[in-house]
Order: sequence, then structure tokens, then C-alpha cells
Amino acid sequence: MYDQLTFETREEDLRLRGCWDRVLSRVAGLVPPKMAERFLLTIQPDELRDGVAVIEVPSSFNSEWIRSRCLSELQEAISEEIGETVLVELRV
Repeated sequence: MYDQLTFETREEDLRLRGCWDRVLSRVAGLVPPKMAERFLLTIQPDELRDGVAVIEVPSSFNSEWIRSRCLSELQEAISEEIGETVLVELRV
């Protein structure tokens, strides 16, 4: 679960997790509610390292759906929340 912290949790990861609900809210508002529930509310932040936000997705299908419909919006929302340009890597 993404909200579980360890002694190894980095400050950057905490920043990503701390803004995650706001990011999801922004991006989910851009797609139909059923699609948001199916494809966006099932993803979780993993880490933020060297300007890349790694996001865990449950399947390759989810990953492709996000890439084709809202990846740029997801990157933009994370970048604005973090305060710096961030690229998104989707990881199954």
C-alpha cells in the first residue's frame, strides 16, 4: 500500500504521495466517472527520482489506456503539484 512508510522512504517520495489525492482528483475530472474509477483510482505512486514519477498500474491494459488518454494531463498535474517538471513512468 502506497501510504505505508519505512525508514528508507525518501523526501521526494513523500512529496509525491502527499499530493497524490489532488493529482488524481484533477485528472479524474477529465474523464467519465466510470473510466476514472476503472483506470485512475487503481493506480498508486511508487517513487519520485531524478524528475521521474514512477506510478504503479495494475495491468498492461490500464497502462495503455492511461498512455493513450491522459498521460500528459497526469504529468502536468504532478509537475504542478510538485513544483517542478516531472515525467511519468507507468510500471505494471
